[in-house]
Amino acid sequence: MKKHTFIFGGTALLTALLGASAFGAFVSSSYGDDAILAPPSQRENSDVGAAEPEEVGDATPSASTTVKREKEPTTISGRVLVKLNKPIALTHEPTKFESVFEPEKPEQGGAPMPAANGVERTSELVGREIADFRVRAGNGKYMLEDEFGEIRILPQSNVASIEPAPDVTAKELRQRYERRLLDEFGAGFNVKSTEHFVFVSDASESYVDWCGRLFESLEEGFRLYARRNGLELTDRGEPLIVVIFARQTEFIRYAAVETGAPDKLAAYYNMQTNRVALYDLSNVEGSGVSTQTRRRRSTLVETREILSRPNAAFNVATVVHEATHQIAFNRGVFLRTGPVALWTAEGLSLVFETPNGHATQGGWGFRGSFPKNTRMINLFREKIDSMEDPFRTIVAQEKFYQNLEGSYAASWALFYYLYKKNPAALSKYMRHIAEKSPCTVYPAQERLKDFEEFFGDDWEKLDSAVKRYVKRL
Repeated sequence: MKKHTFIFGGTALLTALLGASAFGAFVSSSYGDDAILAPPSQRENSDVGAAEPEEVGDATPSASTTVKREKEPTTISGRVLVKLNKPIALTHEPTKFESVFEPEKPEQGGAPMPAANGVERTSELVGREIADFRVRAGNGKYMLEDEFGEIRILPQSNVASIEPAPDVTAKELRQRYERRLLDEFGAGFNVKSTEHFVFVSDASESYVDWCGRLFESLEEGFRLYARRNGLELTDRGEPLIVVIFARQTEFIRYAAVETGAPDKLAAYYNMQTNRVALYDLSNVEGSGVSTQTRRRRSTLVETREILSRPNAAFNVATVVHEATHQIAFNRGVFLRTGPVALWTAEGLSLVFETPNGHATQGGWGFRGSFPKNTRMINLFREKIDSMEDPFRTIVAQEKFYQNLEGSYAASWALFYYLYKKNPAALSKYMRHIAEKSPCTVYPAQERLKDFEEFFGDDWEKLDSAVKRYVKRL
């Protein structure tokens, strides 16, 4: 869990490095003696020299393999209506999740600070209850995920009443999203809805269409990945919001409110607002033609043109990386307001991000296997020897405090290794963490204990096994 701005987004340098991976397919490798350790109660064929099982993480599917489409919710239910004593401004300033445990401060004298001109205020919030600490913890806070996905922490003194909210159809809710986003971003922005996402953008229609195809391809691939690996996903029916700016300058201005270093970001996922934000990356090394004046063409033609540019891999990898965060945190794989094993969140996105170059899927697709992330392999080999006890270190960390590139590379290597060698235990481990209570502290020792429960405690053997495995890729 991020303590301050709750942002998932690599630096521009790191994203460029990761995005430099060439299009390709994974090359399978033999096992040798590096099967991941499990606790004694879970080990099979653990004798030295025993035959090792086949890899199960990337079984090659038949050409007809498709995702079983779940029936999308048509009615959104299970929400509450919170009526407030005083209206609040619907702004996006960073909020500390842990502030839910802080006692409510007494009001200072004088009139309250008015909201800035143009900022919407409301006396009612509809959403899903996250936690009610008003009585149980005695600190007077109520935590809500509002109707548009943003997390709100409300002091007890401002909560007049809480009651069940009326159900709403998925269509009606989507229309509310569209109206809200148009009001928020104003002239020059348009909205586009796909099956699972709502895009608000002032970029070209073609680029937004391409992003829509890419995000939906990822959603479908993520469901197949989850089904193959025993991860039960949730889908409550609310669409996910994506903000796309035509120009980097406008993106930086928007990101400055939510991040500490917006000039170092190419895209990011904000756990508090539940949005992915990016700018039109296709023009970074493109023809120089403005996205506003570019001639409208078919999505497939535009996609092929985007994927033919020198920065295509960077473009695809950056978007998919952040979109994977958004999907994972909204489908129950990770808990937005609870403890998160950062190495799994980043490792999962790093495994998913590698593009396959297929224009019909926007440049990315998953049908049971991932392309080989050549750049991450090389980055791991370059950085790993400078890291002391790398895997134990990243498992214990809440944030990557030092050696950012090395931490990302180690997260990718550990996640990919476990995904290939012991996917069932990896899925159970992620479910175990996602079931923890919201806003709870997750200290380093508990992080290590959770990992060792599923994968054993021989860190030296794990270290050697992962390094040998990556060396043979």
